[in-house]
Amino acid sequence: MEFILEMKPYELLLMGMGVLLFLVSLVLLVVQSTKPGISKGLVAFFIISIIMVGFPAIRSFEISDGKIQMEMKSLKESAARVESGTASPEEVAKFRKSLDTAEKSGNIPDNPALLISIARASYQIGDIRTTKEFTSKALRIDSGFKPALAVQSLTAKHDSLTSALKVGLQSVSRPGASAIDSSSLKMTIEQIGNSKVQLSDPKLLERTADYQNKTGNSGSASTLLERSKTLQMIKLK
Repeated sequence: MEFILEMKPYELLLMGMGVLLFLVSLVLLVVQSTKPGISKGLVAFFIISIIMVGFPAIRSFEISDGKIQMEMKSLKESAARVESGTASPEEVAKFRKSLDTAEKSGNIPDNPALLISIARASYQIGDIRTTKEFTSKALRIDSGFKPALAVQSLTAKHDSLTSALKVGLQSVSRPGASAIDSSSLKMTIEQIGNSKVQLSDPKLLERTADYQNKTGNSGSASTLLERSKTLQMIKLK
């Protein structure tokens, strides 16, 4: 059990001595059961042994519970910051560390609102897999939770537009690409801008920016390159 691993040496010693005292008292009780009456001293030993075992265990549980609450608070605050889209790379690193700690300790929240905050934060940093994972967790708790349904719709749109963008870039790069190919790609890029979808593939962003530069859309290219650099910087942290 995890709480035992977190106990201090003196607490383990106290618990061990308590268990030993309880076993000794139990043996004495069996021996004394053949005689009339039970010694008051034996009852006292039982009480003392229970206290010796229970005190460090209860204290360890309290510490463990306090630690979990602190972890959840840190995760909630860092997720909210990253979700806003204004977090620094250091704040993103803090969010990822808090989430990793929660996952490793098995302390995944069961609050749909916090789960979706984590999903949105993950979306902001281009982690679509985690976005989908935590959206699904929220929907398993509440299948009608509107913020979760909205994120689910957003990730579906992200996947659809990402796929269309890859196909479009491949089409215009082929020899003999038609005006229809260019027009189709332009419409896809406009859809991405209008839908506020955040692309999550730095290389795809760079390819799209290069195309935009070649077609005279330097403003759009600059925005795409900035997003690409941000994602790459995040992944290095």
